[in-house]
Amino acid sequence: MASNRLIARRLTLALLLAALVLMFLASFAYRLSHPSLIKLESRQDEGGSGQAAAGLSGPSADAMRHIAELMSRLSADPESYDLRLELAEHFMDGSDWKSATALLLKAAELRPQEAQPHLYLGYCLFNQEDYRGAAGHYEQALALEYDATAKVNLAFIYKNYLNLAGPAGRLFDEVIADPATDEELR
Repeated sequence: MASNRLIARRLTLALLLAALVLMFLASFAYRLSHPSLIKLESRQDEGGSGQAAAGLSGPSADAMRHIAELMSRLSADPESYDLRLELAEHFMDGSDWKSATALLLKAAELRPQEAQPHLYLGYCLFNQEDYRGAAGHYEQALALEYDATAKVNLAFIYKNYLNLAGPAGRLFDEVIADPATDEELR
């Protein structure tokens, strides 16, 4: 009987070890097939030798070249709405809210009938904790075109940052009542 228990324990341990090894190999294979999970950046230490350090890095070299190209094209055509929007998207991806905001303000000036710059400005200003400014741009965007996400964002700002529960509730109710609203947004 004791022999059977010993065999059962050893078999259980062997199965657990095999499962652990399998999980490790699966994780290793996944990381190899998804290299963006770990980015290496070159950092200069005090001695001046470049050491690769694991961690989060900024935009890739290709993205930086693309941004530089867009900036060059924008300097040649400073009135380009499309270039301003594309550059702003890159800056937003990198959480450079101030640079994105500057580009978007000019884009909104270039095409006042377009809602997109105001939607992006609402997002950028929210991330800079300018809640009144963010609300103002979401309001401008909604005056130009209906966008359920903008309405939810505006309601969220009203309720949580501007203490305007009444208008927030009405906006939430409108979004919920609209049959075209995406289920995830409800």
